[in-house]
Amino acid sequence: MITDSPEFRLLVHTLDDAYEIASVAFPREVNWKRFERLVQNNKLALLAYSSVLHNGNLNVPPFWRARFSAVLEEQQAEHAKFAQSIDQVNRLLGSTPYVLVKTYRPFLYHTHDVDVLVADVDAVGKVATVAGIAWDDIPRGSVQIDEPQWLDLEFYPRVLPGSIQAIDDELTLANPVRMTLAGVETWVASPEVETVTLMADAALRLYELKLGDMIYIYSLAPRTDWALLEVQARKYGWIQSFEEIAGVLNALHQEVYGFESPIERTISSRKPTTTVPYVPSWKATIRALSGLSNRHLLKLGGYLSVRLKIGHPRMHRVYVRFFQVPVGRFVLRYFYQ
Repeated sequence: MITDSPEFRLLVHTLDDAYEIASVAFPREVNWKRFERLVQNNKLALLAYSSVLHNGNLNVPPFWRARFSAVLEEQQAEHAKFAQSIDQVNRLLGSTPYVLVKTYRPFLYHTHDVDVLVADVDAVGKVATVAGIAWDDIPRGSVQIDEPQWLDLEFYPRVLPGSIQAIDDELTLANPVRMTLAGVETWVASPEVETVTLMADAALRLYELKLGDMIYIYSLAPRTDWALLEVQARKYGWIQSFEEIAGVLNALHQEVYGFESPIERTISSRKPTTTVPYVPSWKATIRALSGLSNRHLLKLGGYLSVRLKIGHPRMHRVYVRFFQVPVGRFVLRYFYQ
């Protein structure tokens, strides 16, 4: 069981305030190197390191205390750009309807980018050009702004970049949630769009579902129309992956919190996972991509990268340096569609 790991139990307890208090035992001893790797793979450094450094019941050795503090300082400096980035999105879009997706979390969270869904992406590029802001269109059909004063600003017309469709286009901007993030008024995607984006990314694009993503989905689950998402996944040919990920969410919820996930009211399956982030199997990924179109099997290079990152980090660094970096832009422009 994944909860046999003391490092996982510690990490999940750092998220107690985000959803529910985990029922698993708080660990007495932790392998800090393993904990660091688990935190890095799940991109939870801002929350996790802040939590452990302020927990008087944990004996964090000086070496690791200094290491975690250095990472915190770096991420806090980057996170300071968040408010400026949201404000810039508002300036670029004006009165144009939009929603942020995969950007907000109900806990301390550092993101390197701001993902924005907007119907007319071409108009965003034109406004940026007039304002003298450089932008790129890789992957095609998007607008990517990379300026040092902001987090990366990424504008897409639908949930998944490229030609893969996960839900009806008219649902993308439906029922937005008005929120104030870092003191700036903005619109966040509906619970259904936030949830389906994370699940579709895990099945068809990014090939992993991190612990923070899972906790966020749990927090949204009581307000999410799971029957609607099930219908949409079936309509667009990724129902098996959708049900598999829902099963993983259900099983992990029971294991960590000791009671049934809200998702089980609609989707009752459970599929235990031994790793977090959850990474779909080779079989499931090939089935999902080929079920849409055989040309999507070209994306298996990205899937391999994720598996190497989780299981073989040294090999992953070599793979990224000698394959992904040299051919990345070419693949994104001409094949990642």
